[in-house]
Amino acid sequence: MKTQVSAFDFTFISVASFVFSCSLLYSLVETVLRLKAYDWIKKISLSLLVAMYAILGFYHYKTTRYFDFSIIADHWMSIWRPGSFSESLKVADSIFGPADYVRTVVAGLVMYFLVRYDLKQKHSFTWKSVLITVASFVFLFSLTPNPVDELTSFSKSAAYRVLAIETRFQEKYKPRADQELPLVRDFVSKNGIQKKPNVFFIFVESVNARFLEAKAPNGQEFTPFMNSLIKQGMYFERFYAQSIQTGRSHFASLCGLTPSIYGKEFEKFVDRKLNCLPEVLKENGYYTVFSKANEDVHFDNTYTFTTKHGFNVMNTMGKGCQNEDKDICWGWGIQDDIFYQRFFKYLDDSHMKEPVFGTLATISSHMPFNEVPENQRYIYKNPKNRLEYYSNALRVTDEYLKTFFIELKKSPYADNSIVFVMGDHSFPMGEHKNFQNETFAFEENFRTPLIILDFRKEKVIPVKRVKEAYSQVNLPATVLDLVGVSTKVHFQGDSLLGAPPPYVHLVQPYGGVYFSVIKYPYKYVLYDRSEKEYIFNLETDPEENLNLRDSWQDENLLESFRHEVGRIWFNYDMLTQDRVWR
Repeated sequence: MKTQVSAFDFTFISVASFVFSCSLLYSLVETVLRLKAYDWIKKISLSLLVAMYAILGFYHYKTTRYFDFSIIADHWMSIWRPGSFSESLKVADSIFGPADYVRTVVAGLVMYFLVRYDLKQKHSFTWKSVLITVASFVFLFSLTPNPVDELTSFSKSAAYRVLAIETRFQEKYKPRADQELPLVRDFVSKNGIQKKPNVFFIFVESVNARFLEAKAPNGQEFTPFMNSLIKQGMYFERFYAQSIQTGRSHFASLCGLTPSIYGKEFEKFVDRKLNCLPEVLKENGYYTVFSKANEDVHFDNTYTFTTKHGFNVMNTMGKGCQNEDKDICWGWGIQDDIFYQRFFKYLDDSHMKEPVFGTLATISSHMPFNEVPENQRYIYKNPKNRLEYYSNALRVTDEYLKTFFIELKKSPYADNSIVFVMGDHSFPMGEHKNFQNETFAFEENFRTPLIILDFRKEKVIPVKRVKEAYSQVNLPATVLDLVGVSTKVHFQGDSLLGAPPPYVHLVQPYGGVYFSVIKYPYKYVLYDRSEKEYIFNLETDPEENLNLRDSWQDENLLESFRHEVGRIWFNYDMLTQDRVWR
């Protein structure tokens, strides 16, 4: 599984794809030039064609992947929501630098003048270019799993998304439900609790697990405070975010379900009948509150989903980055230390009665990581690249985390709380030459830390390191286990205090969709578009450089991996059909 642009391998399909891709581009231009239309129509059509190829081509060059239609489909509403456009530009700037914009303009101008010269020539319309266009597109779309042509690749991703094309793999391995509500089961807590503890989820933005207990070249630890917490609680060395974005991770962590393959859960499934963790806790006497450091409570439809599915309150601790908070606001919101202080002040001002379930979503380490104030750059005073920007952002975020525990100790909740400190998701930092979270399905896309700290006198959480693989779908059952609630649930994961799950399921929804299934030490990856398979041994090959698929001998385990991917599709169908809960 390579993240760089693939080398040309001179196979028949590669040669044919290249030839047909060139034919498609040439015949498209020729078809437009031969249209019996006004020159301005031809100019606009050709300009759009040139711009599309230039933008898609440079995107591919910078990210090593084709542009996926799902990226637009999932983020379209967020881009145009008031106040969100500037944040979308930050994401674009994290991919393209000034030099890339210059190259795009230069490439566009070169193509423009070539087309302008061609427009001056006389062209008579024939069906030849139209037939070549159609034949090339049909070949690339139908017979090549990964078209080398940008337009065809984008069109193919759109067709898979819009038409919900079912692959042969799905037909064979996706279960067909033969019973109603197959996800519902009885959950029994193993802990008898007299006084229910307060529970806090701290989702620390974009934490790559490789950075914990690691040092920068100058000898500084990236996360000294989190490293100290490891020694005080239960640390999961191999903990996985179920997917690669905040909303998807919140969904898995709060609802105990594998995230969606297509579409954002908080938007697409807001009206589904669910029984997520905050709903269960609310029914059992908890006051539930979801707070975020970003000032847009409606981003990704978070407010509507969370308040509909169990949170008494969903709020932001920001008071306006252009107004009152402008001096403490950078990146995507207020800095995390102020966020923690305001969260506890909100609890105090609300005279909230115990027990409380609080979910906190931080923001200071959000991409593109390059807005850390100069006086808070603890590792690199003058960062020069994405890795150095990220190192500074993670380090200051770790420093801010101290504030949560300072405020907790001063609060009425100090002696009766359990705190989950975790990354909402990971983020690649140059592993496999990749710096984009929407690319491929390596460990750095998914693995993030989890530390559970028990502040009660009679502790249930031991101080230990856990080496087995777990994931975010295990969190809801863990909380119910710790607070002594037994009830019916639809959670796919069991408690983190019990035996490790037989499989961990991960979803990369972009770049053609990748599915990962982990049965440690083995990791199976399926590229849905081409049905190409990968198997890695994470113990002997933690960098995932050697694909064992061609030499794989254990057919039973391979088949079990395939059936587990089928379960991911099955769970998506349950959400789509609204068959998760009563």
